[in-house]
Amino acid sequence: MNHVLVRRMAHVGLVITVSAALFAACGGGSSSSAPTTTRVKNAALPTTTVEGEEGSTETTVEGATPDTSEAPAVTEAPSVTEAPGVVANQASLSAGQDGDAFGGAVVVSADGSTLAVGSLRSKSDQGSVTVFGRSGGKWVQQEVLADANGAAKDWFGYSMAISKDGNTLAIGAVYADVSGKADQGNVLVYARSGSAWTLQETLIGKAGAAGDVFGVSVALSADGNTVAVGAAGADVGNVSDQGSTSVFVRSGAQWSLQQVLTVVGGETKANYGSSLSLSSDGDTLAVGGPNAGKGSVVVFSRANGTWS
Repeated sequence: MNHVLVRRMAHVGLVITVSAALFAACGGGSSSSAPTTTRVKNAALPTTTVEGEEGSTETTVEGATPDTSEAPAVTEAPSVTEAPGVVANQASLSAGQDGDAFGGAVVVSADGSTLAVGSLRSKSDQGSVTVFGRSGGKWVQQEVLADANGAAKDWFGYSMAISKDGNTLAIGAVYADVSGKADQGNVLVYARSGSAWTLQETLIGKAGAAGDVFGVSVALSADGNTVAVGAAGADVGNVSDQGSTSVFVRSGAQWSLQQVLTVVGGETKANYGSSLSLSSDGDTLAVGGPNAGKGSVVVFSRANGTWS
């Protein structure tokens, strides 16, 4: 990657990095006209110093018999095996128009049969997600998903998670406005029957606020019945931008909030929820807070429907 552009909500203090390819058409996805570059560290690479050999010293002893034995034979180094050639890819997929940033986010089901691709810049930066299914080694486009109630600069498709069988897909619209609250964010959960996708639920944060960026990260259990959503810009009590994570569970086709997870004693602008990882059974959740001092990850466990 040659360049990294950084979008930072000034009132949130959250850093989101996206490769330069995503910004080729315009200048970032924020509501401002150009992205802000910030928090770029120039970490020095470790240096290894190799000292040269010291000059050898020859000592002559009178009367000593010179050593006329031959030096041992030099063993040749083993031959180097060349790396295998480039393996041909199975498919090269594309969709949409120039500047859509197709491929800005991707996720594949555990069984390898379903692929979802985010196009963050499509529809005036509203974003869309294209779903492909694989059959007999061939990838076929199934559907293009978009939020019917979305708006420009929502960045629908910024984060995604998919169930093991590929039939449940959670998509974050990190900058979606909710009830007039700018950049609160939301997550849309879709379910597939056959090859047809339908919107099952739109999830929003409890007591959500402007700048929460709810949906900046999302994780699904293998069965698709538990989803965790990060809101890295959420305030916790009087601690601004500490961040939180909401866990939702599904019963049948209905989703409900199970618990909002926060870190006790969390720091201002820690941005917990910037990254998430959920175990396949949905009972263990790791939450990243990259701006908590030198950074922090907190692990939560669920037992009998309660997280601790």
